[in-house]
Amino acid sequence: MRSQRGVTLTSLIVYVIAMVLVVALITTLTKYFFGNVDSLTSKTQASKEYTSFNSYFINEINTKGNSVITELMNVAGDSKIVFSSGNQFTFVKEDGGKINSIFFNKIKICSDVSSCSFEYNEQLSKIKVTMVIAGKSFSNEYTLVKDI
Repeated sequence: MRSQRGVTLTSLIVYVIAMVLVVALITTLTKYFFGNVDSLTSKTQASKEYTSFNSYFINEINTKGNSVITELMNVAGDSKIVFSSGNQFTFVKEDGGKINSIFFNKIKICSDVSSCSFEYNEQLSKIKVTMVIAGKSFSNEYTLVKDI
C-alpha cells in the first residue's frame, strides 16, 4: 500500500478550531486596546478643554495695558468678563443647560463646561477663574500685566 499524506478530516477540524481560537484572541485584544484608548481620550478631554481656554485667557492677561472693564453674572448663570482691549470671555448655557460653552468674543474655545465664574479683585489686579469641565474642577488665579 502507498502512504497517503493528505489532509484528513480530523486534522482539518483541528486547524479550523485553532484558527478560530487565534481570531477570537486577536479580536479580544483589539477590543480591549481600543476600549482603553477611548477611556483615556475621555479622561483627558477635560484637560484639553481647559488648556484651550487657558491659552486664550493667558494671552489676554499678558497684553500690556489691558484692564478689566466689567465682570457680569446674570440670573441664568451665564458669566462674562470684558477687557479694555475689547475682547470678552463669556460662559453661556445653551439648550436648557445641556450644552455649556465658553466663548472668546464669538469663537467657541471650550465646551462641556458645567459651571464657570470670573472674579476680579481690582486692588490686586487679579482675576480668579473657577470652572468645572466634564466633572473635573479647575481653579486658577491670574495677575494682569501692568505697563512698565
